[in-house]
Amino acid sequence: MARDLNNLGEAWRVLGEPKKAINYYEQALTIDRNVYGEEHPDVARDLNNQGLAWDDLG
Repeated sequence: MARDLNNLGEAWRVLGEPKKAINYYEQALTIDRNVYGEEHPDVARDLNNQGLAWDDLG
């Protein structure tokens, strides 16, 4: 589920909608943190993608 949310976030980011993307990345991050804890590659991916979207906002 988290991976799907992350993919939706990426789609919105590529389409130029970083605010919508951040919403999906945050949902994915919440799930991944609850399932895997802080030190998992999926959590790192979520944080990285969220950072890219924030960067797109300026």
